[in-house]
Amino acid sequence: MATPLAAVYTAFYDKIERDAAFFDMGATLEESEKLAEMRSHTYLKEAISYWKRRHSMSVSLKFGETEFEADLTDDEIDLIAMIMVLMYYQKVAVALKSKMHIFSSADIRALYNFSPAQERSTFLRQVESYKDEVDEAIDGYGARDRITNSRIPAGFGGL
Repeated sequence: MATPLAAVYTAFYDKIERDAAFFDMGATLEESEKLAEMRSHTYLKEAISYWKRRHSMSVSLKFGETEFEADLTDDEIDLIAMIMVLMYYQKVAVALKSKMHIFSSADIRALYNFSPAQERSTFLRQVESYKDEVDEAIDGYGARDRITNSRIPAGFGGL
């Protein structure tokens, strides 16, 4: 049985549920849901490309309009959602860098009472730390059988 794309989107939404900026698009609920799905679809494509560039795939991640061709495991769904979050964070980081240049440091401190350079640096460190976590998860996935989750001995299709 093929895995619906909605399963991955739901896992992604669960991971970013506290990020109101992703969901609040100044539109009706129906329009916001459609926009969120369209954005998620882009993050899904980026996540699959990211995963393929870092590790050979033991499962086909090709998908159609509503579902993957393969039946994905819970671990695969979670890993794809993790990578989607990373893709989202990286875009937020780029937007943050460009928005922070609009105001001077003094303006931002006066408005928000914080150091923009420190906040920016903290966020970028968090994104880099999350990227390391995702890369470790990809490596861990590649060292295990996708169905049994048992370790694959080196030299037998593993690392």
